[in-house]
Amino acid sequence: MSPGQARAAHTAAAPEPLLRHRETIDARLRAEVGRLPQSCVPAVAYHLCWCDIEGNELQTNGGKRVRPAIALPACEAAGSPAAAALPGAVALELVDDFSLVHDDIMDGDVLRRHRTTVWAKWGVAHAFIVGDALLAHAQRTQLEPGRPHTQAAAESAAATALMIEGQLEDSSLGSGGGQSTVTMEAHKTGALFACAGALEGAPRRRRRRPGRRAADVRAGARALLPGRG
Repeated sequence: MSPGQARAAHTAAAPEPLLRHRETIDARLRAEVGRLPQSCVPAVAYHLCWCDIEGNELQTNGGKRVRPAIALPACEAAGSPAAAALPGAVALELVDDFSLVHDDIMDGDVLRRHRTTVWAKWGVAHAFIVGDALLAHAQRTQLEPGRPHTQAAAESAAATALMIEGQLEDSSLGSGGGQSTVTMEAHKTGALFACAGALEGAPRRRRRRPGRRAADVRAGARALLPGRG
């Protein structure tokens, strides 16, 4: 199976609800990537599987975009239009991609999604800058004048901090640091998913503060550990 076939099969396996808003998410994501520093755009477009390593456009959809795909239906389920969650949803996708680009450097991985990783193609320094640009723009998309989403920005910032905490815990696990694997996964992977379900749409009086959501993620992880309730 070629890399392109593998990506197509991977996406084809996604449940229909995760694909319902796919065109909307991709259009907004492409628009936001286009606003990154121009020197970063080729590497980001490649990372997102929009082009091959030579920059030639690919006729693929580039993956499932699970986090934004969760955020928009969750917003609708809370009684608001999906568009209300779109800035925060795309910001979460940018944060996730920032983490993947940096994670590949830390782990020394030369392949992701059956393709050469960003650092292996463009070098470590450029890959770090690309990741930094993705993270900075994720914050910018939610806080620009005229379209502020301050509550969503606070939620995603708290989730990002937890994800980074999980990355540190993962590094500690690798060196025998003794951190709980379940807690690490709850932070590194679960925090962004939890955030995706709570970006917009819920009545403000019922929304939880980002710090409370962080505590909820930790409490959920502890409840799954042997010997804990």
